Amino acid sequence: FTMSAKKATQPVVSFTRCLSTGLTAALLGGLASVAQAQNADISAPNTILAVAQQSVQQIEAKKAGDLYAQVPEFVKAQIKKNTFVKGIDDERAKLGSITARQWAGIDRVMHAPGNNQPPVSCVNVRFVALRQNDLAGSERVSLCLEQQQWRAVGYIAAPQPTAPAKQQP
Repeated sequence: FTMSAKKATQPVVSFTRCLSTGLTAALLGGLASVAQAQNADISAPNTILAVAQQSVQQIEAKKAGDLYAQVPEFVKAQIKKNTFVKGIDDERAKLGSITARQWAGIDRVMHAPGNNQPPVSCVNVRFVALRQNDLAGSERVSLCLEQQQWRAVGYIAAPQPTAPAKQQP
């Protein structure tokens, strides 16, 4: 799990209840199902993918500062805003113009921020970046779950290696 390009090697989601006695058991069962569905929705791949896609759109619009404004405090304690923004902008520049993205996968990770803080549920969302139907490279958006919301905490871009020029015999 990485926080940003600068630290690429550093490891870096109520219902109220009240009804008459006869309906309480049914209601509580229903509320538990809704709460479980909400928790499941937060952890659902489509939910995670939507947040990652929104994050990439902000990166495309050069709004990494907006991403930083919502990162968890443990991230802010480890990296300053200007370093975070520059790292994301520098990473995104590696790929140049991108015409499309395809989702490639989601990897779940537990991150231990330290300082006696509980582990944080995180994911890395991987995309294949395309340029005019050719592979431009890959992207990885790192998200952490805080206060029932996925928050972007990092971005890594890896350009497609170019083939070596063929030598003439």
